[in-house]
Order: sequence, then structure tokens, then C-alpha cells
Amino acid sequence: MNMEATQSAASRRVLTATLLDVAQLGHAHWLFGNVYEAVVKIPERLAIEASDRAGDRGNAGPTSVLGPGSPVPYYAPVAPVALASTAAAVIAGWGDRGARRWLTIEAERDARIRLWHRINIVRIATAGGALLAARKAQRVIATPRI
Repeated sequence: MNMEATQSAASRRVLTATLLDVAQLGHAHWLFGNVYEAVVKIPERLAIEASDRAGDRGNAGPTSVLGPGSPVPYYAPVAPVALASTAAAVIAGWGDRGARRWLTIEAERDARIRLWHRINIVRIATAGGALLAARKAQRVIATPRI
């Protein structure tokens, strides 16, 4: 390999590493955002707000994706940065055979996230069903018997 090609490969590796640093920040933001939503029980809060609105107006009606409790304002600023830096890292680092396998994983990220959301719906439904069953069982047990 000549000196120019070696420098070009080294520059591309530095660029790819930098882009992946930015992408990791975005992915970490999403990860901790999801953990936060689970800890503070965002679905329960949204459900309470919806039932409060239903009591005020007779039905829950549509809510704004930017309204209180919505995760959109939290994720929206980071999404373009994370997606763009991931895509740029894949393009910049594709020539590095050692990194290609891991960059491919980044490239498949969107498909994997869509699959996760589909599976997560089942998980949420199961957890909701378990919560409902536990609540019903609690009411039956708490009801005084004659």
C-alpha cells in the first residue's frame, strides 16, 4: 500500500470512529429515555390523562403528539443526529472489512427497531392483561364476604 492510500484509510477510520461516537450518544439517549419511560410509568400517566379528558368532554379524543407526557419532544431532537451519524458511519467505514460486520448491524438497525416495536406490542398487551387480572383478583379478594 502506498503512503497516500494508508493516510486515506486512516482518515476514513478516524471519521468512522467519530461518527460512531455521535451515533452511540444518540442510541444511549434513546436507551435511557426508554428506561426513564418505564420507571416513571409513562403509559399509565398517559392513560390517566386520557381518562381525565374523557371525563371532562365525554370522550378522550385525539391528543397532540407534542402534548404533556408525549415522548416526541424528548426524542425528536436526537433522532436526526443519531440516524444521520449512523448512516454516515456505515458509508465512511464500509471499506474496513473488520468493521463491516458491525456496521451492517447499524445498517439493519431500523428493521430491528420495527421488529422490536411489533414484539413490544405483544409484551405490553401481556403486561396489561396481567395487570388487569391482578387488579380484578385484588378487588375480589378485598370484597367482604358474608
